[in-house]
Amino acid sequence: DAGSPPASGKKQVVWLDCDPGHDDAMAILLAGHSKKVDLVGVSTVAGNQSVEKTSNNALACLDAFGLSHIPVVKGQPRPLLRSPKFCAFIHGESGLDSLHGGAIFPESERKPLTSRKCVNVIFAAIQKHYKGAGSRRGRGNPRVCHCCVWSLTHSQSITQAWLSSSSARDP
Repeated sequence: DAGSPPASGKKQVVWLDCDPGHDDAMAILLAGHSKKVDLVGVSTVAGNQSVEKTSNNALACLDAFGLSHIPVVKGQPRPLLRSPKFCAFIHGESGLDSLHGGAIFPESERKPLTSRKCVNVIFAAIQKHYKGAGSRRGRGNPRVCHCCVWSLTHSQSITQAWLSSSSARDP
């Protein structure tokens, strides 16, 4: 089962790829505080709002939920195959507004990581956990779940990088 933690009892390593509005705020809260999940990072894409706003929302959620040790990487500003379609009429101008307007959480003092391409940061995190867990898949190696709760914009690039990486192949 892809959602089950490894049989060894270790936590499932998860990288959450999202566009934080109200629904993804709950995903961050649940993943960040689950006894079965090791949330190692959050990446953002444009979706409910611009990538700038979703990145700020991810940081604000993590800070409000006591998870400020988890990094946020600002990702793609638009889907691969179409123009972005923001949902301000549902999620508000910030992408995470209250019923009466205005952001639910205070703005974070942190900034998202932008010094490296988002997919490279995600790939490096996955590779780190893959290498550190054993030499062959299925032999003590916990799966790293790249959990996309919105678009699959980053997933395609990461899959291509993983398949072309010699470290992803069994000897």
